[in-house]
Amino acid sequence: MVYYAFDLLHLDGLDTLAAPLIGKLALIKHQRYAHAHQFKRANRSLRKLKTYLGRVIRDIERRLRE
Repeated sequence: MVYYAFDLLHLDGLDTLAAPLIGKLALIKHQRYAHAHQFKRANRSLRKLKTYLGRVIRDIERRLRE
């Protein structure tokens, strides 16, 4: 049997569907800029993407400690 991270969080009672889809949109935006060879804009959107991911990870860690 294979468990993924979201399955384990669900077993602990955390709702991962409430996480915003902003991260997914930021990833798509980064990929579009990189494909169009607009690397400065791509790097800027990549920094935003890393910020969103860090926020989600810290939020999950906080919820697991409770």
